[in-house]
Amino acid sequence: MWKYHLLALFSVVVWGSTFISTKLLIQAELTPSQIFFFRFLLAYVGLVAVQLAQRKPIQWRCHSWKDEAMMVLCALMGGSLFFYAQNTAMVYAEASVVSFLVCIAPLATAFLSLFWKKDEKPTAMLWVGAGVALLGVYFIVTGNNQVESAGQSRLLGATLAFGAAVMWAVYQLLCKPLSDKYDAMTLTRKVFGYGTLTILPVVLAEDPIQWQRLATPLVATNLLVLGLIASLACFLAWSVVIQRMGSVKSTAYLYMPPFVASVLSYFILDEVLTPLMMGGGMLILIGVFLSIKPKKLKAK
Repeated sequence: MWKYHLLALFSVVVWGSTFISTKLLIQAELTPSQIFFFRFLLAYVGLVAVQLAQRKPIQWRCHSWKDEAMMVLCALMGGSLFFYAQNTAMVYAEASVVSFLVCIAPLATAFLSLFWKKDEKPTAMLWVGAGVALLGVYFIVTGNNQVESAGQSRLLGATLAFGAAVMWAVYQLLCKPLSDKYDAMTLTRKVFGYGTLTILPVVLAEDPIQWQRLATPLVATNLLVLGLIASLACFLAWSVVIQRMGSVKSTAYLYMPPFVASVLSYFILDEVLTPLMMGGGMLILIGVFLSIKPKKLKAK
């Protein structure tokens, strides 16, 4: 069993490092849309290669046009729009700040599901968790406002990161009925493919891609990390983790990426994370835990 824990640890460490890779690519003057485009393009090609290597029939089309349209919508919410908002947030805020704020996604999913399934009612712990998490957001946004303009920039970045979390919540709810009809590889490949296509108009509308910049070691390495390791390899690894460890045990590891991002951002990006900001991050994770963990344990 220990090897699956190591696999889970590997995955969350890589996912935490993606915030650093994205920030480095932004500093290398790639746009948020270009970063996402190449990340998902690499992941799509890699996943197709994996499926071909398995020598099993690949389901290229959905069962109906309605399902195909839902796949496009999922790719928008959990792909192009989500990552465009998240990547743009890191233009204005620290990578560590964005990583903590995006963790609100499970809490946002819990609230949105109340409207999705109108027969459900919010629990007291859901409200308590939301209050604790929002207090954490306040601490993160205002935790290092020594320079007024920096505070304003972080507020914009925090707003984009929060928006990304809501988009991911919508994606989770949209994917649920599709996951009952299609296997994980097919669903993920569709999201990779349609995500790449839906961001393409934005990429083409921007300044032309500087192809020579993509060949530099820093840019090429970080794009490969994002596309082939974080999006492809970790997807395959996490599928094994959930299968062998179960959803409850594996979920505990998903609280780690923000701390990985915080440590790496301090050493690699020279970002400052004050005690108040770190405390805010802890409150966000505690709030998410209070809102969601008891429900999962009861269901188990």
